[in-house]
Amino acid sequence: MAKKVDNPEPTRMVLPADGMSRWKQFAQFSPFSREKFRQLVIAGKAPQPVRFSDRCTAYHNRELLKFFADPLNYSAVVIGDCTTEVYVASSANAQARTETKQVSAAKTNIAHSFSSPEAT
Repeated sequence: MAKKVDNPEPTRMVLPADGMSRWKQFAQFSPFSREKFRQLVIAGKAPQPVRFSDRCTAYHNRELLKFFADPLNYSAVVIGDCTTEVYVASSANAQARTETKQVSAAKTNIAHSFSSPEAT
């Protein structure tokens, strides 16, 4: 006969203190609907999002935990325009990739000029 196994308590989901989360990852912890949360963000009464692109928005977990602990007394702290910082970093990376491609192309052109005889 099979031994009966006691079911342990169900595992509770916990929002990590570090990192960032998107709405679907922290919706279960939110006492508000998605639209009400969006309205609170616009009013500065909820954590401000970080936009990575037009369709990718995340929130800092530490700010979310502070907000969920006391939603009525929370006020968002805006240190800088995170959107600008992310887009600046993205454009800087794009610029670096462009410069790398240009250097690679220049090296290739130099190598070809030494390896192939020029027509006169």
